[in-house]
Order: sequence, then C-alpha cells, then structure tokens
Amino acid sequence: MFAVGAAEPFTPRTPGLDQVPHYVDTRSAETYAGKRVFIVGKQNSAFELATGLLPVARSIVLASPRPPTLSVNAHSLNGISARCVQPWEDHVVGGGVTSLNAAIERVDRAADGYRIHLRRTDADHTMEVDADEVIAATGFVCPLQDLPEVGVATYGQQRWPVLTPWWESATVSGIYFAGTIGQASPGLGSGAPGHRAAAPASGGDA
Repeated sequence: MFAVGAAEPFTPRTPGLDQVPHYVDTRSAETYAGKRVFIVGKQNSAFELATGLLPVARSIVLASPRPPTLSVNAHSLNGISARCVQPWEDHVVGGGVTSLNAAIERVDRAADGYRIHLRRTDADHTMEVDADEVIAATGFVCPLQDLPEVGVATYGQQRWPVLTPWWESATVSGIYFAGTIGQASPGLGSGAPGHRAAAPASGGDA
C-alpha cells in the first residue's frame, strides 16, 4: 500500500520557467513587499499565494490557459476554495489583481526582474508582462518512483495511478493506494467520491 501523495513539485518545460522558484520555495510574505508578482497558475496553490501576498505586493498577476473554477460555483471541492477568493474579487472589481487566460510561452530574466511572454487564450494575440518576482504555482506529481516500470499505469499531468473503485492499481493487482493519492479512484458509484476513504486491504467494504 502506498500513501505517497502528490508531493513532488512539477514545473512545465516552458522556456525560462526553470529559472523561477516553485510554489514550495516561496519566501516569507514581507520579502515581496512593494513588488510586482506574477504567479503562473490559477489553481488553489496560486490563489493561496495571491491571498497571502495581497496585503504586501504592489500588484499580482495570475495566468494560466483556462479561467479559474471556484468551488462555490462548481458545488465541488475541486475548485478554488472559498477562503482564497479575495484575489478573484479584486480582479473583478479592479483591486490590484489581474487574472489572465493565457499560455506562458517564455520567461526571460531582465535587469530588474522578469519579462513574461504570453499568448492569450481568450483572444488571438500575444502580450508581455514585466514583474519583479515570478512564482510557478504549477502543481505537483505523484512520486511513484519505479512503480510505472512494474506496470502501474498512470494518467494526467500529476501522474495519478489508474485505480479501481477499491483503490487498487487497475493494471497491477495487489498494489493499493491511500490518502491524497486515493482521489484518483473513480469512487464507489454511490455518491461517495474516491478521496473519502482509505484503501481496503482487499476488495470489500471500506
């Protein structure tokens, strides 16, 4: 049984993105005081960062190809948590936060920070944004190590294992997953999502 979570930082192969710190390397909030902060991503990690930096940053830009999904609109825990929606409100009312639907094409170092090259996904044009700080809130992957080599199938950017409703690998019998990684299970089909219970030792009642 593996309960390894999705704990390995993931950074896309976007040119220049390897030059910027990942979410896990974020410094204390006061070190961003008065700075223009660009956050790559618009999932929970990105909005958590933006919420924490709102009181100190000069401006905040969040960017990813798709608009954010708010949990209160989706009626699901798979969206941005309600406790982190103030940056979205500031974006809507013009309060110093900008949310861009854009793909990051390249990140260049500049004399006083960074220049981010973007392609808007809601309009057919490119743009550039200058920032003092860039943070890659680009998520995490499952540290499965050599499990794929023994036949454990995975899917998606986070390398979730393909699971049965009983949290067992769908491709290698006898290998089970628990904890956060259990949300890769499709669930029991009775209204219970896959992340609500730990994996049983064998097929049976959870």
